[in-house]
Amino acid sequence: MLKKLILLSLLLITLQAENSEVPVFTAQEQAWLDESPTLRFSEVDWRPLTFISDDDEFSGMIADYMRLITDRSGLAFELVPSVQWSEALDKYDADEIDLLPAISDLDKMDRPFLMTDSYVSFPFVIVADKGVTFISETSELNGSRVAVGKGYTSQHFLQQHYPEITLVEVNDVDAGLKILERGKVDFFVGHLATVIYALEHNGHSSLKIAGKTEFSFKHRIGIDPQFPHAVTVINKVFKSISDKEHNSISEGWITTYRAESDYSLLWGLGLPLLIIFSFFAYRHNALHRYNMMLKKISEVDKLTQMYTRLKIDNLLDEEHYKSNRYKAPLSVILFDIDDFKSVNDMHGHQVGDQVLQEFAKITDQTIRKSDSAGRWGGEEFLVISPHTNKDEAYILAEHLREAIEAHSFLHNQQITASFGVATYIEGEEITTLIGRVDKALYAAKRNGKNIIIS
Repeated sequence: MLKKLILLSLLLITLQAENSEVPVFTAQEQAWLDESPTLRFSEVDWRPLTFISDDDEFSGMIADYMRLITDRSGLAFELVPSVQWSEALDKYDADEIDLLPAISDLDKMDRPFLMTDSYVSFPFVIVADKGVTFISETSELNGSRVAVGKGYTSQHFLQQHYPEITLVEVNDVDAGLKILERGKVDFFVGHLATVIYALEHNGHSSLKIAGKTEFSFKHRIGIDPQFPHAVTVINKVFKSISDKEHNSISEGWITTYRAESDYSLLWGLGLPLLIIFSFFAYRHNALHRYNMMLKKISEVDKLTQMYTRLKIDNLLDEEHYKSNRYKAPLSVILFDIDDFKSVNDMHGHQVGDQVLQEFAKITDQTIRKSDSAGRWGGEEFLVISPHTNKDEAYILAEHLREAIEAHSFLHNQQITASFGVATYIEGEEITTLIGRVDKALYAAKRNGKNIIIS
């Protein structure tokens, strides 16, 4: 019986070009290009399609295509960042930008726009709780609450074709997946690439891709009608992009997604896709297994099965970026087992290891789904709590402290822990935040242990 289905997202990308070639421009197009126009555009942080750093550096799959346009035509672009997609649309309507790099036929703005050819395509997928088996038709969502990005193409698609679905607007993919985890909606519908990225990187372990819609987002560039030459120039560049180049861009940004499955999911996706899956599985299976083994070793602590220090460091960087970018609260909780050395001295290191394992289970059972916890070192543990202020973090730490104190460990030992809590201050570095929480923990140790200092 099939237990695992590897969904290689590269297989679902529709490539638009056949062979690499040098674009040839007309005299009018070249004359326009010689004027060195710089077109303003706006995008949001929409990973892995677009990444926007703190200093407004633009990267991602779409950025790679825009760089190809610049390299092969000389056409220059200037980024005007937006926090939310609706903000980018408003900027176009207000004539603050000249183009939008990723729109579809369903997108509508108050100001007219021209569209280029499609350069890459992804289906919209349906995300559900892992308890849901398989969704074969979008119509099965009728009567359900479905989260969609505000102003996203997925919202336009469902509004137009499935009016019986109750749509719940969210600001981005991660926000939609979070309210799905909390049971506030029944499903989330979104772009395959962004959904895969969120599932793989943002800890939504209780969710899975349960099906796909009949709609595919064919990425096009929407351009102000006053720049008709930009459309023809960009289309020629798109035609010049080879399959190898398309694949290189895709492989650079799209990861794989593993979903619990059964035969119904295979047949729902279709026999042709099954044949393609088989071919690529044969080609990539060994490398995939090796990479997954290395990933697990680097990310999961062998003893406690919690995140490693390396993984926690990476998550801290990600949450620090989000908090700084979106002005959202972020707290960390650092805690340490009190008098752990005496446990090892009295009962031996094997018992000490079992205590650490029980300690990890208590932590996992107590923290929220939105939190991330890892072994910081020895008997120290760190919890990252995004969208959590100082008071809320203190309450979570107290829940942890009480759960540990109430637990009967091996040999009926009563074990306690001391806690430090710190909340991110806008503009500070991660090292400063960790330094503050570390000082708070040691203050708790000096002031009697089994307490929380914030």
